[in-house]
Amino acid sequence: MSHRRALPGQAAQGPEADDARHEGLRRRQGGQGQHGVKFPAYSPDINGPIEKCWRECQRRVLARATEINGLADHRRIIEGEWAGLEFDRTEHWCGINHLVLCMEDILEEVIEEDTVNCRSL
Repeated sequence: MSHRRALPGQAAQGPEADDARHEGLRRRQGGQGQHGVKFPAYSPDINGPIEKCWRECQRRVLARATEINGLADHRRIIEGEWAGLEFDRTEHWCGINHLVLCMEDILEEVIEEDTVNCRSL
């Protein structure tokens, strides 16, 4: 799946942007969370699959923004787009099946590493 490069003044999107945001957060916090707990540099992202589903749903809802004239329209469109997320890969979407299959590897990594930094060098 290819990701479109952001134009000047636009926020980057896709996995590279997620990595950059997380790296920026670690850098700003000196590698530590708000309670002084160190962030593992590369811990598995258990929330990743559902976040990708929400991001795709959001992309589709924003594409239909001109149809939203109130809360009822907004809710109807969100529910429709959520229900319409494809299980199989499409031109712009990796598919729910792909995300489900990735979870096994993510969870195995969490179990093997006891939720500690799973990609330490």
